Amino acid sequence: MSSADRLFSTLIAWFALLILPGIYFFSELNAVLSLEILAAVSAIAYGLLLFQRSVAIGADYRAFVFLMLAWLFLAGRSTMASLDASSSWPVFIKLAAMALLTLVAALSIDRSEKYTTFFQAAAWAGILHGVIAMQEYIEAPPVPATWLDPATRHIFRTRCAGVLTDPNVFAAFLSVVFLLTLGLLLFGRGKFDRLLAGISLIMSGTAIFTTLSRGGWIGLLAGLTALLIFYMAQEFRIDATGKRILAVSAIILLAIFLIGPFKMRLLSIAKPSDMTFAQRTLINKGIFASINRFPVAGHGLHTFNQIYPRYRIVGGDYPMNAHNEFIHSMLETGFLSAFILAAICLYLLKIAWAAVKRDSLPAGIFAAAFFSLLVQNLSGFSSRILPTSVLIAITVGGTLAFSMQNRHCRPLNYHLRKIAALLIIIAGIVVFWQSIVIYDAQQNMQMASDFLHSRQPSQALSILEKI
Repeated sequence: MSSADRLFSTLIAWFALLILPGIYFFSELNAVLSLEILAAVSAIAYGLLLFQRSVAIGADYRAFVFLMLAWLFLAGRSTMASLDASSSWPVFIKLAAMALLTLVAALSIDRSEKYTTFFQAAAWAGILHGVIAMQEYIEAPPVPATWLDPATRHIFRTRCAGVLTDPNVFAAFLSVVFLLTLGLLLFGRGKFDRLLAGISLIMSGTAIFTTLSRGGWIGLLAGLTALLIFYMAQEFRIDATGKRILAVSAIILLAIFLIGPFKMRLLSIAKPSDMTFAQRTLINKGIFASINRFPVAGHGLHTFNQIYPRYRIVGGDYPMNAHNEFIHSMLETGFLSAFILAAICLYLLKIAWAAVKRDSLPAGIFAAAFFSLLVQNLSGFSSRILPTSVLIAITVGGTLAFSMQNRHCRPLNYHLRKIAALLIIIAGIVVFWQSIVIYDAQQNMQMASDFLHSRQPSQALSILEKI
């Protein structure tokens, strides 16, 4: 273990859970740049460290990295054949940054064993976003017409979106925060960590209720179920203090849910006539009715909203996302890419189960958080939003870290380690360079758009000519 490993695990945890959402609220462009620079610099630093020291990697880790690289290759291929490469290329660079962040998170957690840093950062994030959500719920700002079925608007005050601008995405983010905070309750050191975890569970749980996101609630329930299964499969047991704090938190949250109007939102899941449910059904019908017309390589990353009108059926709206990650991927990056993505998800859960059976429950906590996002993305699109997509990267990295802690892991041989280090450094340099280039181009495009809105086409044209 080195100070560099501790630094990177701490930096990634606090950046992903507390800093990035705030940057995203003020500027998505700056948030993407900060993520890509962090991932690139971290990858370059770890690549240089790999030149100097050995790292033990097991078959599970190697297989997962192979699947991830195959998926990235197919995403890159779709970018080259994209109907709008100017939209696809920046997203591909962002995906590459996420992949690098995943690998760095796994390596730093494995070598430093500072996984509790992620749990502590989650607890503080739960309190912060809980306060934001409660203030928003009290103020009850009006919401867009598509956020609530007209038949239920008289029941609910509002839907809270926090700093993420969409209640479903906010719920997905909070679900991960809630599950990682449970990790602090289980593995926190001292009374302060336990008390912090209890307060955060109440605050983040209440915030999840205020989103009125049924997909988010189902995702959280799926994550809790997965965590319970992992918990029962190994020998670690929570102590008496932890049980009391967990019981009190659960009772308070249950009371809030039953006393407030939130239970009525849950009951609406069983209503097929609900407006949002009906629209998502129409999206799926339109896509599957035209599946034989899809190009094998997909239409290209980040092109869904441009090509969906080709497949839309009468009565459907014009969504920005498919509300299902696998369908969305199939449309943009091809059938094989969607299949490999599903294989990656299943294989990660298999890795988590093997780690838990070796009494590595923290792997189960990260995997449960990932599973929550996976279920939410079967009817949502949080994987397409930066702060929640970064959570996918760190929960995957956290799970992978524990695959490196078993007796079957062997150090990479000298030549393979040097090649891996060189490839990681090159990938980091490319991501860093392209992030600056893309940021500059998108800033200029934003300035040109502002000039057009202010009826100054000559200035807008002069800026666009420089891109």
